[in-house]
Amino acid sequence: MDANSFQPGTQVMEWKNNGVLGGIFKAGAKSPLVEVIAGKKAVVFNGTQLLESSFEVPISLAGNSSYAVSFWVYTKQLKDEAPIITWAYGGRNHNNTIVGLGKQQAFGAVQHGGFSDLPFNRRALPEVGKWQHVVVTFDGKFEKLFLDGKPNNQENKMLFVKTAKTFVLGAKNTRQPLLNGALASLKVYDHSLSEKEVKDLIDNPGESSISVYLHAAKLKYGSLNNWANEGAAGGNFSSKGASPIVKDVAGKIAVSFKGNEVFVLDSLLSEQISNNGNYSVAVSVYKPAGEPTGTLVKWSSGQNTKILSDNNIIDNKWQLIIKTFDGKLIKTYIDGDLKQSVVADKNSVVDQLYIGKDLNSQENGFVGAISHLAVYKHTLKDEEIKLLTSVWKENLKIPVPGVLAFKRNPKAVSPNIISMEADRGAATGNLSYYFSRLDNPINGEWVDNPAYVDYSVVADKQYQYIFKIKDHFGNVTESSAPFTVTTDKLNFVIQKDDFAVSRNYLLEGTTGTIWDGLMGKGDKQSAKSIEASNNQLKLTSQATNWDGNSPYGPFLYKEVKGNFVAEVIVTDVSGLAAKKVAGNNEVGLMARLPLDTSVAGRRPQLQLLQNAIFPAWNVGNLFTNFQNGRREQNNIQSSWNFNKYLQIQRDGNLFFARTSNDGINWMDLPGSPVLRNDLDGKSVQVGLYQSTYGPAEAYGIFSSFKLIQ
Repeated sequence: MDANSFQPGTQVMEWKNNGVLGGIFKAGAKSPLVEVIAGKKAVVFNGTQLLESSFEVPISLAGNSSYAVSFWVYTKQLKDEAPIITWAYGGRNHNNTIVGLGKQQAFGAVQHGGFSDLPFNRRALPEVGKWQHVVVTFDGKFEKLFLDGKPNNQENKMLFVKTAKTFVLGAKNTRQPLLNGALASLKVYDHSLSEKEVKDLIDNPGESSISVYLHAAKLKYGSLNNWANEGAAGGNFSSKGASPIVKDVAGKIAVSFKGNEVFVLDSLLSEQISNNGNYSVAVSVYKPAGEPTGTLVKWSSGQNTKILSDNNIIDNKWQLIIKTFDGKLIKTYIDGDLKQSVVADKNSVVDQLYIGKDLNSQENGFVGAISHLAVYKHTLKDEEIKLLTSVWKENLKIPVPGVLAFKRNPKAVSPNIISMEADRGAATGNLSYYFSRLDNPINGEWVDNPAYVDYSVVADKQYQYIFKIKDHFGNVTESSAPFTVTTDKLNFVIQKDDFAVSRNYLLEGTTGTIWDGLMGKGDKQSAKSIEASNNQLKLTSQATNWDGNSPYGPFLYKEVKGNFVAEVIVTDVSGLAAKKVAGNNEVGLMARLPLDTSVAGRRPQLQLLQNAIFPAWNVGNLFTNFQNGRREQNNIQSSWNFNKYLQIQRDGNLFFARTSNDGINWMDLPGSPVLRNDLDGKSVQVGLYQSTYGPAEAYGIFSSFKLIQ
């Protein structure tokens, strides 16, 4: 499978398998996209998409059979798991096969289920921000891992793979987690590969047909001094003098020129731009009415080796201009129609590349905007131009028609947090949302989630919010009407405990404090201490649990009805000073429904959410959603480098678990938010807990508890 078969900017509904099994991989509810990244065409997954084969997994990949997987992959963040492909269904006893690009030191590269898992060498992990070639090969005895052609790891093993019905691309067989990265090509073999065959694969990666590729859709608003070339020629376009501006122009994110700006591509070599001297240049352009003809793109000292914003361009309209050179003729197409064909002179070879102005001429600079530019290493044929133009026209549309409005109006959930949600209406596809404040409109950010939280606000201020929506082609809506919200402290009930007053809660109880109750000394409960002193609260226990088994560990709580934000700092846990794990100690913030003991003979089930610190197994920050006997847990593998600020927010039946390293900038833990309709209208116990899940005694120390409603 190879991404070179796609046009950039298209959605991948199907990906053809060119292997002997034939068939296709078909996208699920969401489709990945095709982009040009660091010189390669790639199918880009954003953590929400997967593809499944139309054909069945052959028996030749079952049991202890030989196999090999080869792929080119690019990612901006190395996660514990990044599944590329799987063809098995089983979680234990060496009967699974999930090949990926993860840093997890038990199963980051291959998951078989058990000690047969294979990680990348911890001293030679995959790198981010660059293309890497990975090969996994198994001959029935040894499983070997290669990274960029070099041996990375190997293990002797026997497998008992149970094949699934189909292959899954971009996800595990459980459909979680999903890939966040890009694939340029993928090959799966039902035989092993020798080291020479691995070397041949990396030595012959296939050639990209696009040498220069620029797209404004992902640029940050404001002045643009450098524009990275994602095409195969690499390098950067740097501004010489004045800088153009990234802004919205007639429904597209674009780079706007006023006639005196110029971009020059550094380190340009002719052989990087074209094959045998042939090439094509395509640019999406917008020219305002009344502006003079100017040089939009210039690439050679020859005649007609430039694109001008002349009378062939219709004012106030986005148009696609393509120029091709086949060694004899230079042809100009506008929106797919041939407008000019002239004989080229001998100086038509690409030897420079300017955008916005010709530095070697006194001609006017370009006044207008461009949204993308591509230079192809060959002469585009008529059918290619027709296809490019068709894709471009099809994608030239406002992502969400009509007037935008908030689905959930901006609301201060605390004096330092404002929450909101955009309404995408009936729009489909991959959309992004730009939330900003009128006091600082260009410092917003594009996010994939329509729900947004601003943590940069301060108490007793007024803010006005707007949002807009874009698609992956860079089409963008107008902004919504502004909505005003205040962070006046008088609008909130804020209860705090800084634990300045010494108190042994196990002996003295909660009377006279902000707390409503505790667990630790009743039936099926246990605690060594729940004690406040010197601005800290210490919870200690031994052989305690919060996983459904008893005895339950210490828990100091408030009864809370309705929406709330609870925050606390975990200042210390057992083993932190020495970075030595003390059993399975867990310390954190919990929202819990009291046990329902109303039905005789029925064992009550825990209904709770926990935002915790769990240093064992490199977990660190841990989010637990316990509902009707099902305990779902997610973590960020932060180990001892955990974020010590913890937060749980309730908004209706939606619960958020967040962490922070400074108490100002918060991040949702994986799995957050979670919808808990079973808690609809019910009060919950909110507070601080600890447990050991084993015989070792352990503790957790808290400071600065705060509850905001």
